[in-house]
Amino acid sequence: MSKSSNSIPNELQETWDDYNAARDACFKWGKKNGIALYTARSDLSSKKRKMVLGCKHYGKPANNDVHEYEQKYSKPKKFVANDNGEVLRHMDSTGMKHREVTSQRFGCPFNMVLRPLNVHSQQWRIVSFFDGEHNHKFAQEISSYSMARCLDTEEEAIVISMIKSHATNNSILSFLASKGKIINPKKVSNLRQTIFNNDPQHTMFNLIKKLEEKGYEVDFQSKKEGEKRFLLSLFFAHNSAIALARKFPEIVVLDATYKTNKHRLPFVNIVGTGNIGYPHLKTFCIAGGWVSQETNETYEWVIQRLQNIVWPSNQSASPKTFITDSEGALIKALDKVFPNSKKLLCKIHLRRNFKTKLQKHFDVKDDYQELEKAVNFLMTDQYQDELEDMCVIPDEKFESKALAKYNEIAQKAKNPAEVIKYLKEKLEFREKWVGRDIANIVHFGNNSTNRVEGSHADLKRSIQSSSGNLFSVFEQIDEHYRLKNVAWKQQHDKEYFTVNPHIPESQKERLVNLERNISKFAFYAIRDELKHRNILKTNICRCAIKAHYNIPCCHMLPTTGAIPLSLIPRRWHLYPETTAPEENTNTNDVDNVLAITESYIPPNVEDQINDELARINTLLHKYTDQKQRKTLLQRLQAINDDLFVDLEDLQQPKNAPKKGRGKDQEKHKKRDLIALEYQEQESKKKAKTSFGRKSAEIWKGKCKPTDNLQLNSLSPSSTTPPRKTSIVPNINMVTNNLIPHLEVDEVYDPIGDGNCGFRALAVELFGDERKYVDIKDAMLRHYLTNINGIYKSYDQHRIKGILNPHSNEWFCVPECAQIASDTFKAPIAFYGFESNTFFPLQLTPFESKRTHPIALHLHHAHIILVKIKHDACIQWPELYYENRGRKREVLTVDPWYPLFKDVFDRSIRIYSEVSLPGDADVQSICSSDPETLDLTN
Repeated sequence: MSKSSNSIPNELQETWDDYNAARDACFKWGKKNGIALYTARSDLSSKKRKMVLGCKHYGKPANNDVHEYEQKYSKPKKFVANDNGEVLRHMDSTGMKHREVTSQRFGCPFNMVLRPLNVHSQQWRIVSFFDGEHNHKFAQEISSYSMARCLDTEEEAIVISMIKSHATNNSILSFLASKGKIINPKKVSNLRQTIFNNDPQHTMFNLIKKLEEKGYEVDFQSKKEGEKRFLLSLFFAHNSAIALARKFPEIVVLDATYKTNKHRLPFVNIVGTGNIGYPHLKTFCIAGGWVSQETNETYEWVIQRLQNIVWPSNQSASPKTFITDSEGALIKALDKVFPNSKKLLCKIHLRRNFKTKLQKHFDVKDDYQELEKAVNFLMTDQYQDELEDMCVIPDEKFESKALAKYNEIAQKAKNPAEVIKYLKEKLEFREKWVGRDIANIVHFGNNSTNRVEGSHADLKRSIQSSSGNLFSVFEQIDEHYRLKNVAWKQQHDKEYFTVNPHIPESQKERLVNLERNISKFAFYAIRDELKHRNILKTNICRCAIKAHYNIPCCHMLPTTGAIPLSLIPRRWHLYPETTAPEENTNTNDVDNVLAITESYIPPNVEDQINDELARINTLLHKYTDQKQRKTLLQRLQAINDDLFVDLEDLQQPKNAPKKGRGKDQEKHKKRDLIALEYQEQESKKKAKTSFGRKSAEIWKGKCKPTDNLQLNSLSPSSTTPPRKTSIVPNINMVTNNLIPHLEVDEVYDPIGDGNCGFRALAVELFGDERKYVDIKDAMLRHYLTNINGIYKSYDQHRIKGILNPHSNEWFCVPECAQIASDTFKAPIAFYGFESNTFFPLQLTPFESKRTHPIALHLHHAHIILVKIKHDACIQWPELYYENRGRKREVLTVDPWYPLFKDVFDRSIRIYSEVSLPGDADVQSICSSDPETLDLTN
């Protein structure tokens, strides 16, 4: 060790302003000379401040302990099956595993010591430098050391600027590699998340404000939990996208995609089909948004926002056709909001459903493939007619052949009746997928959700990461929309400013009015129609170009002379305001959607509020009856501050629960298996048994299928009797010890949107959780009727907010439980942190609708309905004493005492020393209330 300053390299013989600058300079010198340095020791707080930097191999390992930890082995599961192909169990062992801990420290003597100039100085310098040799060879590549792969201050600034410019991780890594810098790709990902997710400005208030500033129409849903309000759903549509949607409203494709944000909220993507692009029409984005759950109510809210923002009632244009997958909630929402629009199902999803349901009924692979061809024929909405040499739509004769082929091949199945029955079930909504039924719908070649699936892929490439918050993800989506809009305008200009010089002169004379006035797609489609000769001019034809694209076919074009521009529908014009100032109509039978839109001026919100207040004032003078005025007053009193959201207090949405594996299982990046993939996986397991090998040989055609008796003898169902089960679904959610699982008849888990308590009551009383709004409305009216009576001790502002039918505030106990018991004339047993039984305050058992309590159970901040068997003998929770009394002489004369003596006696023992509140007496409590509502009739 030499302490002479002469051994210190010239680059390091200087002073630095602080220890960070000194350390960075030493690290930079080390990288330049192929030496990886690290901070071996440091003391920055005492009077003898110093810092020791050493070679990566300087010093000795910290310890030589062997680390053990328990984890599941990475070996695949072993399945145990019997000869019939039934999977009996799987073996998955766990145990202790040794972690091999290594170290790169093996006693290299190279180090340097840094100290401040004096005790009080902030400047640092090197006071000791080892000028000997290392005890090892230098690394062939300095990037082998992790510290050499870290970014310095200048490099980090460059990467941050590239990230904010929406550069991808690969482009950033390539740029750094060109500069001779090799870093771990994870460093860039972590830096990206630090920039976007840890920014305190990424609030919901700033997100909504930014959406509005960038020209988006915005709407959102929220839910209040305690003192905080969380975002539930967010919908947005840009003004330029709204203009395109009103111009081209014929076909709308929508679907939800996942893994776009760290909150795990599905993103609903809505796209349309434009008039430019060749050979494929371009897609444009209409709207998008995040939803917390894919439920009927959520999708209805999204579709309602789509109508109000994009196609309001004062607009002449409206969507004619929607294409979706088989999502039931989405289809119901579309039927409710757009009842006059046609709804088509994705053919790819339908083919997959057919394969999942029917493939198992065939022993021979070729037989099912023939059935699949028959299904494809049935779905076909256009085919090439060899006789006329043109593409036409199917007719009744074509469909009959397809059905006959299907029924013929179905007879080769193990159970032909099931195969035929499945097709009949699908034909009940044939207008959504059968080729002949959708052949006359103008859908521009869209018969699946591929258009929106492609938009999903483009969107995710722009987002790059699925762990960003909504603010950072929106910035990527906004940039994606902006680039799409630029690409749209470029394509539009390209089609307007280009001509095709290779068109024959004979066709050029016919098309002279069309070139550069209509889109290339329509232009080349009409050019291809000119090749048909000796065609009779008629409006009755089966040409697919006319039926699907609303483009004049060869039967509509003039036989000689230039084709007039007025014959082309307005949607295909590049500048319709100039070339088609008036509405063009074709005389064909196809719906000709021209999408002529007028400038839309949204109504002033303040004026609308004033109009409504004036209308209410008119109602007050019109109806002088006190009862009707009282109803109006109750409705007005239900309006409270909770209906209005302070955007500055709006929180980021809560993370949606993960699907599939639990917390104690290994993390994985694979998606869940669809039904078809799961079926194939199980088939592979069974193929290892004698029955499975035999079935596999038959399926591949290596041997002929045996007769029914032989097959039945091999079938698992013939040897293994069906097992009956008495397991109640969701029974594990019942965790309260007062409820024995054997006495539970059913457990219902309602949607957890804040209204779960009211939804549980709706299931018990009406059999439909969607009627929770009726539950809240009835309870609100009953509460307002008795607000100055039996409920005078309740917080009026809070209860009105909770019972507001349009709020998502939680079902509170004891107030809501008592009001529900009084409203619906039934006892309610609530099991939670404090379990109580609530009885109607003003009704006797003979006046009530039921005496068997409705059981509500609190499970992890979520209320479920537990249906107790009527003949069950269980211990109901103790009585809720408020407004009823605690003294023995009061409770023993209560009309409910004889039926629930055990409940009352236990409560008397607990509250024997507490007096009845106020001056209430037994008669006033048990008197009948004529205003009590009855919604069970």
